[in-house]
Amino acid sequence: MPETLISNLLPVQEMPERIWSDLATTNKKTDVWAGLKGERVPPFAISEGRLYSFFAPDASNNPFRPFLTGSAPKTEAVRDWLPHADKSRMLVGLLNEALQEHAYHLRIRNLKDNRRQYFCPIYDAKPRQFRWGGGGRPRTVAKIAERPDKTKLGIHYSAKLRFLVLGVRVYLVIEPGWMFTSDGFTPPARKTGDGPVNKVRREGTECRCPSEPVDVEYALG
Repeated sequence: MPETLISNLLPVQEMPERIWSDLATTNKKTDVWAGLKGERVPPFAISEGRLYSFFAPDASNNPFRPFLTGSAPKTEAVRDWLPHADKSRMLVGLLNEALQEHAYHLRIRNLKDNRRQYFCPIYDAKPRQFRWGGGGRPRTVAKIAERPDKTKLGIHYSAKLRFLVLGVRVYLVIEPGWMFTSDGFTPPARKTGDGPVNKVRREGTECRCPSEPVDVEYALG
């Protein structure tokens, strides 16, 4: 009998087919970040003296060329990495970095102290809205609300996003929730005890909430 199951574990249908590498001039990712300071750095990994990325070593648009020796270029099929624990773990790291880079270009940000939690910042005090397929009723995903004391409060839908490998399949895990900011962009500072910010867990999700009650559904519409 057919059965429909609702899940937040989504199978990945398409992803890069190959990973390229070459012997690296450094064993530290911090050296690469420092050398590319001021630029958006695509996903990469350094392991056992090799730098891995989704760029061919000799590609003209490969930003990592200054950090490659050119002495031992290598290409590997992503599917061959999936059965191996260490390589699949490295692949997940590359995919999570690619997700962060893609979100950045969509004006979606993640938290500095929790890279897996993403939210839509508010840059101009106007609500952030979203339409599926470009049509239908817009859904508000973030807006500036007002507390009873007239101070401002940013309310945002958010989600924890990460890739994982089960067997030889790659999945994206989505854990929806919400979060609050003081100005539409800045999360409130963590405090303990009876401070203004409480850390709340609900149905497996984590959100940062002000101590006073907030009607999230009403605020976001």
